[in-house]
Amino acid sequence: MIFYYKVVAFYSFCLSVFLFLTTGNKGGVLVGVTLFLLFFHLKKRGFKWYEYVSYYLAMPLAAGTLQGIRGGDLTLIASQIAVFFSYPVILYQANSIPIMNAVGTENFFWGEEYYTGLVKFIPRFLWPDKPLSFDYKLKELANYDFEGGGIYTTLCNDLYINFGYYYFIFYILWLLFIHYLYGMVMDDKRFYYSRIIALFIILMGGIASTIGSCEILLLFLLFLILYYSRVKTL
Repeated sequence: MIFYYKVVAFYSFCLSVFLFLTTGNKGGVLVGVTLFLLFFHLKKRGFKWYEYVSYYLAMPLAAGTLQGIRGGDLTLIASQIAVFFSYPVILYQANSIPIMNAVGTENFFWGEEYYTGLVKFIPRFLWPDKPLSFDYKLKELANYDFEGGGIYTTLCNDLYINFGYYYFIFYILWLLFIHYLYGMVMDDKRFYYSRIIALFIILMGGIASTIGSCEILLLFLLFLILYYSRVKTL
């Protein structure tokens, strides 16, 4: 049984490395780790409280390390780790407030963010004018000029800049949807893959991140189908 979990951990690690190297996005590593933890939760047990604390403390350490590797300067790892530990404050003060000030009461995007997420999987050589990831647009709104990626904001602000004063309707619908997904996860009579999809959406934390990560979910489902078909034929 231990060997079984080691094999799944190895495949999850390979998926993480593949996503990081092909996309340059450190979030790919987090996806691989999260998928293994989902598998562990469903097949063995849930985490104890101190294991959850350790996991969330390890996330800024891993993110800062990957950011240093991605930037090609390992001397920045310590400062990047400090940044990620203070990320909630930075997200609000440095990102959310400037974005909201730039959007104001009129310059709404009316779902443009979700459209860019839907077409993200199309290769740029097939569509040279494909829109950039929406986080670059947010970076422009906040008047940042750094290289290599964009910025993010909270779910409430994200819905506001896309739907204006009607954002609360979509926020309520999203919460109801998440509540329904929790019911799916807890129902052991549900199909295994549907519970995996429900957990994936819950852990993505937002509408835009879920839409933008659809290809990762499809890759993982393909991995599960191939893996289980291989196990059954051994």
